[in-house]
Amino acid sequence: MFVLVMQFLWLWIDEFVGKGLEWYVIAQIFIYQSETLVPLALPLAVLLSTIMTFGNLGQNYELVAMTSAGISLRRISMPIFIFCGLMMILAFYFANVQIPDAQLKIRTLLYDIQQQKPAFNIKEGIFYNQIDGYSIKVSKKDADQTMHDIMIYDHTSTKGNVSLILADNGKMAMNEDKDKLMVTLYNGTRYEEMEDRDNNKRTYPFSVTNFSKQEMVLDLSAFKLNRSDEDFFKENYQMLNILELDEAIDSLNIGEVSKRLGFLNNMCTYFHLHDSDGQKRIVKNPYIVKGNDLTANLSKTEKQRAYTAALNSARTLKGIADFSMVTLQNGYEFANRFRLEWHRKFTLSFACIIFFFIGAPFGAIVRKGGLGMPMVSAIVIFITYYMITVAGEKASNESVFSPFVGMWLSSFVMIPLGVFLSYKASIDSNLFNKEWYYNVARKVQAWVQFKKEKELTANPE
Repeated sequence: MFVLVMQFLWLWIDEFVGKGLEWYVIAQIFIYQSETLVPLALPLAVLLSTIMTFGNLGQNYELVAMTSAGISLRRISMPIFIFCGLMMILAFYFANVQIPDAQLKIRTLLYDIQQQKPAFNIKEGIFYNQIDGYSIKVSKKDADQTMHDIMIYDHTSTKGNVSLILADNGKMAMNEDKDKLMVTLYNGTRYEEMEDRDNNKRTYPFSVTNFSKQEMVLDLSAFKLNRSDEDFFKENYQMLNILELDEAIDSLNIGEVSKRLGFLNNMCTYFHLHDSDGQKRIVKNPYIVKGNDLTANLSKTEKQRAYTAALNSARTLKGIADFSMVTLQNGYEFANRFRLEWHRKFTLSFACIIFFFIGAPFGAIVRKGGLGMPMVSAIVIFITYYMITVAGEKASNESVFSPFVGMWLSSFVMIPLGVFLSYKASIDSNLFNKEWYYNVARKVQAWVQFKKEKELTANPE
């Protein structure tokens, strides 16, 4: 879980830095993200823990002792198998109940963070333009937040740079709610251009005001984290449970059928012929008139007119068909996202059982405990599983595979591996014992040497 959360953090770190987020907002982000990662973290945890457990049992010859006492590996694994079954149920609960709610909250929160302005921070010698309607520049800032040589452009009138305030020094402080900036300026001048109209002639009087002290209140509400309505993201496929996904998929299927029927009806309106009297005759099946010359009784001018009309209809039909094909393909790809999400809730949960059947026999065969080798092995196996899952999902999005095949492809690949490793572990195979391979290599080398010596003895010349 820590590794997966850190991956999320590095992905979004640029959105969090410099925006003055409260600690509880960061805590909410990590809590919601942790909930969404449970179905992904549990299979990896099952794989790593089973490799470590059975590796330790094999390394300490405890498996040998139990099998010598007549206890089979299947019976030894049964309690852990039951526990992994409970983990599978827990993973499905999170995928179906907790994740949609957590995804909705974190998507809304991340959207609000992206829309929020950076935290209020004026730097020396640089114009600060994040406050709506104002551009502020200070030459120097003291430790007590006193600012010197302050320049403020007031753009609230939306008429350009028509108002400028210069002050020798001043202080800025926020109120308790941090939605207002209280600015106190000392020993300054305000320059302002005022547009005036006199007898339809545009004049621009210039106003200069000196002050010893002036107070301003600037609105900082844009710097606060404004929470959006969660209903805005509620229809996203990641925010739905199994029942809601079923309803959404049914609605999309009905919509797809309606689009196809509408396309066919639109096409059929262009399949018509004109009689000699100019009346339109609908031909529901063009093949009915195959072999008949429908233009035999038409004049040359009428034939040319009929051919031109037919050509225009064919071009229109082609345009409608191309547009409808793109529309239907986009609709199918959009519906595929809901179908893939439906299968994902089952595949990630079922992965707990698959990784148990891979990790337990793998650890029993390797007979290496600790954290190093099991960690490396678990990461390699899990990355392989994850890459196959991503490839299958991408192929489904591109309509190469069906959503069922795309999401279950990784399971179809890993199940035979689990069966093979379980069989090898049940017969106490030396599949991953390097000493066994060394002994086999020595025997092969000795046999080759023996054959050479035998040939030399038989043919001394």
